[in-house]
Amino acid sequence: MSDPRITLQELSEAAGVSPERVRALVDVGIIPDRAGEAPFEAADVHRIRLAQGFEASGLSLEAIGTAIAAGRLSFDFVDTMFGYRAPLAGRTYREVAADLGVPLETLTLLYAMWGLPRPGPDDVIREDDALIFTEWKALFPPEALNEQLLTQGARLFGEVTSRLADWGMAVYRTYVEAPLLAAEMSPRDTITATSAFAGVSMSTMERQLSWLLRRKLEHTTFQLIVEYVENAVDAGGSVAARGTRPPAICFVDLSGYTALTEELGDRAAAERAGRFGTLVQEAANAHGGNVIKLLGDGAMLLIPDPSEAVSCGLEIVERAAVEGLPAARVGLAAGPVVFQDGDCYGRVVNVAARIMGKASANQVVTTGDVVTFTADHARFESVGPVELKGIAEPIELFVAAGP
Repeated sequence: MSDPRITLQELSEAAGVSPERVRALVDVGIIPDRAGEAPFEAADVHRIRLAQGFEASGLSLEAIGTAIAAGRLSFDFVDTMFGYRAPLAGRTYREVAADLGVPLETLTLLYAMWGLPRPGPDDVIREDDALIFTEWKALFPPEALNEQLLTQGARLFGEVTSRLADWGMAVYRTYVEAPLLAAEMSPRDTITATSAFAGVSMSTMERQLSWLLRRKLEHTTFQLIVEYVENAVDAGGSVAARGTRPPAICFVDLSGYTALTEELGDRAAAERAGRFGTLVQEAANAHGGNVIKLLGDGAMLLIPDPSEAVSCGLEIVERAAVEGLPAARVGLAAGPVVFQDGDCYGRVVNVAARIMGKASANQVVTTGDVVTFTADHARFESVGPVELKGIAEPIELFVAAGP
């Protein structure tokens, strides 16, 4: 079903251009010349934005009009590619920043962190952008809307989505564009086929990203609740019955993996990540444990026996070096865990992750609890009490070595 028709004035206001500008785009064929009192559609906003982008790159509207008139080009693909209509909200970025209570410079800087064009102070904001900032104001306390926190989050979202977009483009060029070029398809037909692929793939990737983020937020929320319950039980003096030999959680990652990706490219780095995943899986199986999840350049393992966990960590470090992978580092902690949906939760999970962050390349770092169960199977050197983020008291850590 097509969008309801809109008038010339409504389209001009939605796109932030003059009516004369709209008429000029109709004249060259970028916007269809439709009849009636309301001859335009919401999708025409995208045609106007494309035209602005062409002119900014030095491509004249006259040249585009000539290609359209000759039948070599059509803008009908806009209706397929851009299913979502995002008109302007009628407010400037300066006004939005004032409403949020954040510096204008910070607000526009977020766009650079997201990997989007940085807007000007008096540019009119899109409605979908404005909705995001409205939700921020409703959800977060004012002190959370500070430059450090906002830019950190924007950078993370920007990096993840940029890599996903690059992956999607690589898929398109290999499996869509290359066959079209090999078939010597006309530019007009190529654009039409591309727009159809983009229209479907954008919706699919958007759903997958939203699904995965929701699943991960569920995981972290469950982990937080488990920690609160454990703390509440311990504070009341009713320590739950626990086995004499608790399982160990092992976090491991490859040092310098990001730099390796930049140096060798995504394909080579992905190949090494695959080898690393195989190595970790084999080591965990050999020591009676399981890989709970692989995290690209890292992994989380559950090893029922703490002494086997130390041996497993030392084996991973050694094999990574032998197989030419970046240096591995391992963090270990032992304690009770809660199982839910194939994952592990509890304070020990958080501690092990924090310990890995303190380990250097080729190191296996652990707690005193693990040392107690492993003294006859390995050597340990204390590095003293260490403060870990999110942990109330410093914890004495040890670097493990072979027997």
